[in-house]
Amino acid sequence: MAKEKYIIKTKRSRKSYLWIYLLVVALVAYGVYFHFFNGPLSTTKIIIGVVFILLAIKFTEFHRFRGWWGMTSNALVESKGIFNKTIRSVNFIAISDFDVSQHFIKRILGYGNINVRLYSEDANFKIKNINHPSDFADILQERMEAFYKSG
Repeated sequence: MAKEKYIIKTKRSRKSYLWIYLLVVALVAYGVYFHFFNGPLSTTKIIIGVVFILLAIKFTEFHRFRGWWGMTSNALVESKGIFNKTIRSVNFIAISDFDVSQHFIKRILGYGNINVRLYSEDANFKIKNINHPSDFADILQERMEAFYKSG
């Protein structure tokens, strides 16, 4: 079986982790402020701060890259996991409908979710925190219409 090409492929937006990045910036700012106004920080505090910052960034990126979503000419594909990988392919004919959801802040920052509902109620899934979800949804709608017209 030949591997199909992806029309579009996306993963979680870094914008969805903005609060973690802001926490890192606040920690660095606090360390700099404390250093200049209260004397030098101890080596232990610096090491703990640096380790926390590195772990926060590493786990954030690890979480971001553990899954992605894509579209082929006839299916929506979801991949989860890094070590134990699960790839789910849903044919367009199995999708009943979908909607885009964005809270106020997500709309301002340009990312959001797509809720995909299938005819089987147990199999619904959410495409979480992707950049420009309306664009992805438009392509999904176009692909679904082309699929239904062709077959």
